[in-house]
Amino acid sequence: MINSRLLKQFFILSQEENYARAAQRLFVAQPTLSRNIQSLEESFGQKLFDRSQRHLMLTPFGKMVVQHAEKITMAMTALDNEVMQFTNLQSGILNIGVGPFPAESSFSKTIGFFNAQYPKIIINPDINNWEYLHQQLLLERIEFFVAETSDLKHNKNLEITPFTQHPAFFYCKTTHPILEKKKITLKDCIQYTLIHTALPKRVKMTPESAINLSDAFDAKIKCDDLGMSKSIVINSQAIGIGTYGTTKELLLEQKIQIIPITSPNLKTHYGIVKKKGATLSPAAVKFLELLDKAENELCRQEIEYFSSIHKGLFLR
Repeated sequence: MINSRLLKQFFILSQEENYARAAQRLFVAQPTLSRNIQSLEESFGQKLFDRSQRHLMLTPFGKMVVQHAEKITMAMTALDNEVMQFTNLQSGILNIGVGPFPAESSFSKTIGFFNAQYPKIIINPDINNWEYLHQQLLLERIEFFVAETSDLKHNKNLEITPFTQHPAFFYCKTTHPILEKKKITLKDCIQYTLIHTALPKRVKMTPESAINLSDAFDAKIKCDDLGMSKSIVINSQAIGIGTYGTTKELLLEQKIQIIPITSPNLKTHYGIVKKKGATLSPAAVKFLELLDKAENELCRQEIEYFSSIHKGLFLR
């Protein structure tokens, strides 16, 4: 097999027509360059230069080889440049997946932070439920995804890094008639339409009623777009399921209110999911570093909010 490094040295020597200048340009010793050219000639079984002339002259065989050597050298140079750009996050594509809840909170902020630092990286986020994203991961269409992991935790082909759990809650618009009750139960809520994403199996029941949350509501709207879900809630009597991260703006603007029903299973279980043994790209590694910072900040804001406004009702 022809050594591409030797072809590059041959190409540079053909340009300089002088061993000393070529060696200097290649940052190698002149005797080393001379031996390498001889080795290349031996591998071809043909002379590349006519050494009888005052200046190095390509032989007919050398003229044929130099055309290919130039293309190979240019391609190798381009590859070196692209690898450097890739590892330095100056180019490339980042294909990643995210579930509806993290997409609406820390993940979207991380995309903004990442783009501000590395604007030349193209980001393709696939927003969907964990089942779909799992299939996309297996098909290698995404490097990793961040979504619900409770139904994947026993999969030996995956590596899962859990995030801090966020308390979830039922919420409605501030003028909803259910808020007129002194004590609200799940039975009160099921009189209204529930709008939610695909619920994991672990979301089973509330202690007071042992009713499956997914089956309790006769009227349901299944929607993985949390932006649409929030719009429906504030424009109807539907009840949504959210977290502080996904509803922060509406909570602070007092357009929605948390319905005070607690359930130990009503909390997030999302994390980072990738194929076992897979090596992430430098861009993916940097993205996850920024995501971790965004999650930590979200946890801080969340604890502060519930501590001051709801007296720790939903704190972990």
